[in-house]
Amino acid sequence: MITATNLLYSKSAIARMECVNAEDVLRLEVWHSVVFVIIRGRRPKFYSKKAFKVHFVQLRQARAKALTATQNVFNPNVYYIRNETKGTAYTVNFFTGGAVCECEDWQNRASFSGWLPASISTVVLHS
Repeated sequence: MITATNLLYSKSAIARMECVNAEDVLRLEVWHSVVFVIIRGRRPKFYSKKAFKVHFVQLRQARAKALTATQNVFNPNVYYIRNETKGTAYTVNFFTGGAVCECEDWQNRASFSGWLPASISTVVLHS
């Protein structure tokens, strides 16, 4: 199950940040204000949570460039979002104060954040 913690602070994230294979990340512990990481062949190191958050945002922005959006001709509040790289497509419905998407990413973020569709205002990157 995806949680807010394992979405941001993961072995995959630190592997991308340090340019190593995820299998080389031997240990990752999320502490109060830092993340403790042990990578094979390196000394243990502390990383700021901010570094993970910045990485997360930059990764999602880069992946968003692979998306195409097409507006529904019959309903201007509905968009068809396609990720050519992954071959996936989803429908996003916009309304006053937010949007609702049918993708798994949106569903996960909404569930672990306690957001309700009527009050959400978020960007979902289908990648």
